[in-house]
Amino acid sequence: MVACCAPKYTGRDLREVIDVQGLTRAADGMGGFTETWATVSGSATRAMITAAPGSERWGFMRQVPGNTYKMVTRHFAGASAAQQVVWNGGTYGVLGVVDPDGRGDWLEWRLSDGVAS
Repeated sequence: MVACCAPKYTGRDLREVIDVQGLTRAADGMGGFTETWATVSGSATRAMITAAPGSERWGFMRQVPGNTYKMVTRHFAGASAAQQVVWNGGTYGVLGVVDPDGRGDWLEWRLSDGVAS
């Protein structure tokens, strides 16, 4: 019997080393807290990253060009747009995360250079 469809991605495609980070709160010892970025436990550490069509956003009273990327990782629980990705020494904001086929095998991420505020 022949399978109807070949897998869209394979483990061989995941050539880039990444760090998925989430915002965490750490006590400051005086009753308050500070917010820091920390690696998300159980998150993907390898990815396939490709350039996506560029974008523009409003910043500093003018249009600012931006770069966007498509990133593919293995599926893991807790992936969200509230996270950021560190790759090749740069920090990228997450614009969105989807499970492309609903099978829970892969996640497709849309990244933007610079961290979303």
